[in-house]
Amino acid sequence: MTLGRRIKPWLAASAAGVLCACLAWLIAAGPAPAAKDPAVGRIFGLEGKVEVINPPSKKKAPATKGMALVVHDEVHTGADSGAKLVLKDDSLLRVGPETVCKLDKFALNPAKGEREAKIGLPQGTLKVLVNDLFEYRQRMFEIETPTAVAGVRGTRLVIVVESAESTIVLSLDNPLEVFNKLLPNQPVYMMGVKITRISGDKPP
Repeated sequence: MTLGRRIKPWLAASAAGVLCACLAWLIAAGPAPAAKDPAVGRIFGLEGKVEVINPPSKKKAPATKGMALVVHDEVHTGADSGAKLVLKDDSLLRVGPETVCKLDKFALNPAKGEREAKIGLPQGTLKVLVNDLFEYRQRMFEIETPTAVAGVRGTRLVIVVESAESTIVLSLDNPLEVFNKLLPNQPVYMMGVKITRISGDKPP
């Protein structure tokens, strides 16, 4: 599949989609989860075969709409499959086919104005709409692939892991920082509609 065919379906985003995601969170939330295992997100859209795996607990289950997600959960999609996730900060993740999306870390503290999120993407395609939380003093949100790390505060972007040696990052509006994991001191700043490839031992 060409890069254009992989990215094109991810470029359409509407206000209605954001509203539906937020409503899905509010409706599905129900009683507060146990303190030791708090939900950090939920699934609000599914297509095809999708599984949720939690390696620490060795749990594996078919994904369902409204399903709560916790830190360390991994969303695995099959061919011609996908999932839409809403996180507790109202950020949205659209997981593409044959993708593994890992909720490696998520902490939200409205009282202190702090967010710390880290999403792992070892393979596949991910479209992200990160809630800006402009009133927060700390808004870290990172997406890590085998070759790159993209750090944002609030923006839209698409990431395609072409292979274990190559990642494509497409920015769509607000600034983001991306760097080769081998060259963390040589970041590139992207704004607007721009694209870069991160591979080998070269900066983006």
